This record gives sequence, structure tokens and C-alpha cells, in this order.
Amino acid sequence: MTPDRPILFLDIDGVANCCSYRKAHWPGKTAPLEQWGMMLCPESMALINRITDETGAGIVVCSDWRLKGPTEILYAVMREGGITGDLLGVTPSIYERRRDIEISGWIGQTFGWDDESRLASLRFVAIDDNPQLYPTIRARVIQTSDWGKGITESHVRLAIKLLGQPIGPGLITKLMAARSVTDAW
Repeated sequence: MTPDRPILFLDIDGVANCCSYRKAHWPGKTAPLEQWGMMLCPESMALINRITDETGAGIVVCSDWRLKGPTEILYAVMREGGITGDLLGVTPSIYERRRDIEISGWIGQTFGWDDESRLASLRFVAIDDNPQLYPTIRARVIQTSDWGKGITESHVRLAIKLLGQPIGPGLITKLMAARSVTDAW
């Protein structure tokens, strides 16, 4: 994979499943990950697919769902729920409550840090209902309004716009500052 491909860092709760849909389809607290696909809102999944279809972005899951079981099961659940885009990976669980650091870890693991100018051409966006988890990259985080709605058309338009723009050297500097944490990983 090259840094030329746009990347969608995707949270699931509050983005791909919204409160009303989740309540109606919740398999129960003790249900295994394999049964969680029924909680993914079809309308939300269609909006996420529109982002990947129109931009060619691959998906990297940064949701806590990545911690609930093997990646292969997570991918199967997402496919069952309607995701059609390429699933590129999951962010590492490095630093609780700091997804920006985990994204830095994924970027370093995937592309390395040896060529800052090449990395400055990265195009990515994170979609999450909790932007506080991304203090160093807030300019690339799209906050869904609340658990009640999940992703909306306006979020899709903004994601498509941001995925068309490279992140630039300023954001790479911020991501590289997080490297000291990710290097230990």
C-alpha cells in the first residue's frame, strides 16, 4: 500500500450504528462479536460506502469493536452489515483514549517514518462521535452529531472533500510527535 490512497479511519458506535437502530437490534451484552452486524444501520453503512466508492478510500477501523475479537470476525461482521469498501486494517491498541496516537502507530507501521515529504501527501479523515480522542489531528476528524443519528449526508460531503486534500507537513509533524509512544509499541 502507498500513501497515495485515501484512508478512512472509522469508529463504529455513534457512526455506523445509531441509538434507535442499535436499540431495536441489540443482541445483548453477552452476545459474541459475530452477532453484532445486526446493529449496523443500513442507512449509515450506505453513507460510509458512498465515501469509499467516491474517493477510493480504504477503511481502517479505530473503533473499540476492534478489541472485541479477531480482525477476521470484525471484517465479516462489517461485511454482513453492508460495508463494501476495502478493509485495510485496524489501528493498534496503544494508548487508551488517544486514537490520534493509535493512528500514528498505524501510519508508522504501514508506511514508515523515513520520508516526511511523502507522508505529507497522505489523505485521511477520521469519523467518530468523540473528537476528544484525537487532540493532535482535530482538523481531520469529523464528529457525528450524536448517538441518535450517526453519520449523515453532511458528514459524507465533508469526508469526501477532506479525502481529496493531502494532510500537509504541519499535521505530519504532530503525528511524528506521537511517535515516541508508538515506537514503544
